[in-house]
Amino acid sequence: HSLDYGRNGYASTKATLEAAEMPYVEKQSTLLYTTESGLIIGIYAEEYTAMDLDLLKRSVAELREQGAELIVYAVHWGVEGHFYPQDHQIEYAHQVIDAGVDIIYGTHPHVLQHIEEYNGGSIYYSLANFTFGGNTWPRDPDTAVLQQEVILGSDGSIKLGKLTIIPCRVSSADTGLNNYQPTPYAPDSEEYARVLSKLDGTYTGSDLPIG
Repeated sequence: HSLDYGRNGYASTKATLEAAEMPYVEKQSTLLYTTESGLIIGIYAEEYTAMDLDLLKRSVAELREQGAELIVYAVHWGVEGHFYPQDHQIEYAHQVIDAGVDIIYGTHPHVLQHIEEYNGGSIYYSLANFTFGGNTWPRDPDTAVLQQEVILGSDGSIKLGKLTIIPCRVSSADTGLNNYQPTPYAPDSEEYARVLSKLDGTYTGSDLPIG
């Protein structure tokens, strides 16, 4: 949705992010980001019409050479309204992790999909909406905050630790209107359990129709 308001809107968004010193990454581009704790995160972004495993491998290698300790692959893929990824996505996701990526962060379906642990990496197939301005009356309000622990070994190695999930809805309003203020669900609520079921792959609800 970065071009919803055309090239001028895209340029304005970039200028705003830069003025706020907010890091961002563009399609088939990389970014290095250093956290307050000193962890160096490398990010590479793609979208489904231009996924290129060879380019990804080269980009991952370049990020490692530049000092990246943890690599996140941000990808726009999947089918809107579907609660499970397609088989070819799963196959490609495994290839991406095998290529040296630590975390895959998926978008586009606008609903939550399950999280998979594979070969030491984590695949978030879809994290739905959070503060998505294109959806004033969302058909599915569920979202989540993920807090990923990263463990630094005594030998300097990095591995993923505990993942904490905070189930949320996209709005603080309970009328269906999205006011773009994500709010945690009560831990003992049906909605809280529903979010967890979507993320652990046990959700049995029907996919949302497109249109």
